[in-house]
Amino acid sequence: MALLNTGISLPPLDIEALIKGQSILAMPQRFIVPGKRFLLCPSQQPDPTASDRYRPEVLALHPSSTETNRVRAWAKCDLCQHFTEADPLRAFSQHTIWSTAALVEYLHQVGHVFMAFFQVYHLPEPLDLPLANNGPVGGFVPLADYLDVDESHPALDEADFLRHKRQLLDLKPALRAIEIPDDSPEDATPAAETAAPSLPRTPDVVNSDDWYDHISRVGNSSDGTTFERLVRKSLQFLGFSNSQPHAKANLDYNSTGGAGGLDFFADLPYPVVGECKASKTETVPSSVCAQLIHLGNTHLPGHYQDCVKIIIAAGKITHPAKMGAANNSINVIRPEELQRLVLLKRQHPNAINLYQLKAVFEHGSFGEAANENLKKFIDNIWGQLIKRSEWVELVRDAQKNRLGKPVHLEDIFAHSRTTKPEITLNSDMERGLARDLLIELSSPLLGYLNRVDDRFEFVKSLEIQD
Repeated sequence: MALLNTGISLPPLDIEALIKGQSILAMPQRFIVPGKRFLLCPSQQPDPTASDRYRPEVLALHPSSTETNRVRAWAKCDLCQHFTEADPLRAFSQHTIWSTAALVEYLHQVGHVFMAFFQVYHLPEPLDLPLANNGPVGGFVPLADYLDVDESHPALDEADFLRHKRQLLDLKPALRAIEIPDDSPEDATPAAETAAPSLPRTPDVVNSDDWYDHISRVGNSSDGTTFERLVRKSLQFLGFSNSQPHAKANLDYNSTGGAGGLDFFADLPYPVVGECKASKTETVPSSVCAQLIHLGNTHLPGHYQDCVKIIIAAGKITHPAKMGAANNSINVIRPEELQRLVLLKRQHPNAINLYQLKAVFEHGSFGEAANENLKKFIDNIWGQLIKRSEWVELVRDAQKNRLGKPVHLEDIFAHSRTTKPEITLNSDMERGLARDLLIELSSPLLGYLNRVDDRFEFVKSLEIQD
């Protein structure tokens, strides 16, 4: 079960193709962190260009959408790709429901195209929701209440979804299920039979350019070896290292700990040790905790107790495992949060302080509570980034009002009172904190603003893509 309080507004025909398993792609307005879940809300905005957006065969299958006011499904983001150049987008577009010309035109207008891979699940009953003003196409829709959903009715089973995804990522001809309507005659050739007799060899995702997009998916699969390597690479990417590696306790992501070895170990900037367990369909037994304790004391004699201890697992934690983790200061975190942490580091390299992260893992709330602590840590950083992004834009807008000249603090504060009333600057302390923040943003290491005495000018935007 999962709780949803957000939807995504998409064209009705896009949703129709997703629900029928004829597409696994959506075009959000911004990057979506894998693992995020949304209701699929049909957009209520009139679209006079719809006939140009889709391929002719798609329009032939769906001449009109009858369910434009009801929500029938929800989706989980598995991966989000970012296109900024026309040629890769043209190649990719050949295997989507959209016309190449429409996608390239959109790229030229906006400057980028996000492609989200959605695993779609049917709701038990369609929902009537107030969708009259459900935001721009590709944007997010806040829901009035939380909604319980589950994965019992997928539009595509796991194997079919992964096959579609692999073919798209390899830029191979996708299964053309969009060419076969649901009411096709019984003697029609099934879509699956049009696929190639064998799939291409799976690439090494650990050494791929988009390795960070695979952490959650592999963690929720049965590929334990690849998951262990992805975790090791994630820790290295975050800034951890091993100054004295050996075969049974290291951080080399081109190998694994093997039989009798630790899944990962780092000693800089502080010691971290742990075990990985892929697969969301298997429970995490207490033996995983026992194995970490045994291997830690075996390979790190006299040092194991000083380590931050982590189990990274997707499956349900058994009660004995919960007790074992809590009683032995072991943090249990999910692959989804590890991926969010890596993506945060990738998008904002200076945003994560590893010693602040250490405090999260030594908070005292071990076991599954550690995952919630990590989630709050990541959410707080995003909140701080959003706050700083807003101040950068305030300076830019205030500077426009001064014909491009650097603006004094009082000008910035006055502009914030009229455009951002939620920002309070009623006390000397609040004004001082705002001034310190502006000085921080104008430091040489960040360089979003330029400071001349107590005047500031805009340099570049702080882009946020959580």
